[in-house]
Amino acid sequence: MKRHLIILAAMLVCGAVQAQQFEPIVAEGKQWNVAFSYPWFPPEPQQHYTTAYKVEGDTVVDGTAYKMLLYTRSEHFTNWAFCGVLRETNEGQVFYRGYGNHVFGNEEMLYDFSMQPGDSIQYYDESYLVLVSVSDTIMENDYMPRKKLVLQYKEGGYLLDGYYETWIEGIGSLWGLLNPGSLFLVGGWDNLLCYYEDGDLLFQNPDFNSCYMGTDGVDENEVENLVAVYPNPASGVVRIEGVEAEQVLVYNALGQAVKTVRNSNDVSLEGLVEGVYLVRIRDKEGRIFLEKVMVR
Repeated sequence: MKRHLIILAAMLVCGAVQAQQFEPIVAEGKQWNVAFSYPWFPPEPQQHYTTAYKVEGDTVVDGTAYKMLLYTRSEHFTNWAFCGVLRETNEGQVFYRGYGNHVFGNEEMLYDFSMQPGDSIQYYDESYLVLVSVSDTIMENDYMPRKKLVLQYKEGGYLLDGYYETWIEGIGSLWGLLNPGSLFLVGGWDNLLCYYEDGDLLFQNPDFNSCYMGTDGVDENEVENLVAVYPNPASGVVRIEGVEAEQVLVYNALGQAVKTVRNSNDVSLEGLVEGVYLVRIRDKEGRIFLEKVMVR
């Protein structure tokens, strides 16, 4: 009887260790460097800018506990600013609420790592990701096996051949932390450049040779966290904060300007179909800023 109890205790300990090995996304000490490249339509030259995100600190919003998400566009990763909150369930579901103009947006599900092959997650009206396969992967600088999910895009009830997205346990989408489901939504695309834990580089995108890509033609020291568009996601009017806008152009996924606003920091997105749009802002000093806004 005593021997059976010892074996049972050992099994319980092993089970506890295995449970602790699940790597959460929402944890302090993590940093994601995400590059947005645009346009993906010729003949315009391709440009890039990088946003870094990190989880730091706790807060409570409407009675729910969250971790705070900070961001910066500084090449030196300084001057971090608050952009929203994250929470994660024990089942691996990750939720996000954006913040702007002193208001929190609605909670949105980013990830569901409890999905089984054939399950789907919805991001837009008729846009889904369908889980195709689950496997383990070990990255070059990381010796812990992490669950790897490969998902296929589904639009209007049809699976799209050749359009896939990869999620990594503890890291998120290889399009970037806040960008799952964003493949066909804007005239550009996101890539996770690098991922750090406690300052150690655990992932570097093999398609890029740097963990930071600057915005062509813009002084990065001038634009660090200078401009924000809120609320985001949005369905009505969004406000531009940080500069005095002279002209605002909103582009759809085909690179077409669908909205033009002059001498106003308020932009109505009413009438636009769901998706992610590129907002090009020219301020009174002639500087150009680019932001993405999600319409839902």
